[in-house]
Amino acid sequence: MKVFASTVNTLSGGVIYVRIFHTNNHSPEELLSGAINGTEVMAFGCSLCTIADFLFLPELSIFSAAYLFEDVEHIDKAMDSGIMAELLDRAAANSGVRVLDNWYSGSHHLFLNETISGIEDPSQLAGLRLCSNCYQGSFDACKALGASPVYMGQSTLKDAMSCGSIQGAEMLLECVTAEECIDSIKTIILTGHQIESVNPAIGEATWKRLSEEQRGLILEALHTARLYMETEVLAHEAGIIGELAQK
Repeated sequence: MKVFASTVNTLSGGVIYVRIFHTNNHSPEELLSGAINGTEVMAFGCSLCTIADFLFLPELSIFSAAYLFEDVEHIDKAMDSGIMAELLDRAAANSGVRVLDNWYSGSHHLFLNETISGIEDPSQLAGLRLCSNCYQGSFDACKALGASPVYMGQSTLKDAMSCGSIQGAEMLLECVTAEECIDSIKTIILTGHQIESVNPAIGEATWKRLSEEQRGLILEALHTARLYMETEVLAHEAGIIGELAQK
């Protein structure tokens, strides 16, 4: 967000000045409501999944499905495509919220507390109980991987992994380290089956009040911030993978 704020201020010669308010006490749904009614100019703490579910936009929910994108480059191309532009225009007209960009925030992988090698078919994971979050897409991803999804609060994940009540988890690399499960992990399968993102959004009424030039500067600044965030997240993930590989 700081990169975006600084870039758009520079590009506009100070005409567009962005102030950042950290809203840890606001849910993504509250931020979206604020963008619609004008109490928030832009919302940065939302994903396409959250936006699609809260505003009932099934045409956007598909983009959080497992195995839809190969990697960051693939999702960037999709976001910059004409088809996506049409979908976002339609969603903005129907909901009052315009999604402006897509910032990569991490990929889901498979982590097991037992040693398994040569995984080539989902049937090899049959019977394994994997921790997943409560989002239906994550449940479906576990099933597609051949395993059985189990939802539990992350506060119990470390104990569940160490005692064997579950055999693994499908989640972001960052979540595994945050929950201190590294010592219980014996096998990592870098499936990258689901990509998470942060999607800056703005109220459609606010967007329409801006000039074409202002809109262009905002989109350019968002793209610069996207590249910065992708570089940072990918480097962080590579560091975690390196740490796990040395175990």
